[in-house]
Formats: sequence, structure tokens, C-alpha cells
Amino acid sequence: MRTSSPVLTAWRTGHIDGLAAAVADAVVFSSPVTDYRGRDAALHILATIGEVIDNPTPIEQQEGETTTFSRFVASLGGDELHGLLHEERDSTGRLVHITLFLRPFTVLRTAIAAMRTRLERSPLPAQPE
Repeated sequence: MRTSSPVLTAWRTGHIDGLAAAVADAVVFSSPVTDYRGRDAALHILATIGEVIDNPTPIEQQEGETTTFSRFVASLGGDELHGLLHEERDSTGRLVHITLFLRPFTVLRTAIAAMRTRLERSPLPAQPE
């Protein structure tokens, strides 16, 4: 399935730099753990997620004028991970809010631990107040 999701495309291809042009400066990324505000923080955490999950594959996509919902599967350490990605765009088409839901909890917990390890090695840039 082809996807118009810039986030899923970046995760699948490993080209996070291509995502930078699609993200607004004041973007908010709502992860299963917390919200990340601003372009630098959002791009850093999205790149890190792309390093943790394997083979994100879109299953279904619904697209509106300013929103896209993408349902996908990925793997993590041989376990299947199910995700829902909601991307909201402004009038210029740039992403202003990205929300990620993941399940099942046992695999999500493994992903959180892997993210923590990677973020200890490569911390997030300072977030705006």
C-alpha cells in the first residue's frame, strides 16, 4: 500500500531528513509516553522511533483535507506492534500535530525501554517552554 504519511515514509525509508520539510516549526508530537514540542525535538524523537521499530507497514489509510489516519504494523525484537498514526496539517500542508498510538502494551513497554537507552546516548534537544 502506498502511503501519503510523511512519518511512515520516513520510518520505512530511513530518510528522516525528508520529514524535516513536512514539519512545522511549532509541531507537537504526542507519543504514547508524552508530548514533544517544536521541530527539533519532534524530528529527533521520530528519528529515534524509526531506529527502534522494524518494517513499519501501512495497512489502511484515511485521508481528509488536513488530517491523515494511518494504521500500520511493525516489529520489535520479533514481536508484532500495531500502530495508529494521526497527522494534522496546517493550511500550507505542514504537519502541526502528530499523534502515535501503539499496542500491545507488552511490546510497547519493550519499545519504551529501547527508546530510553537510545535517548541516553543521544538526548533530545532542549524543548521550548
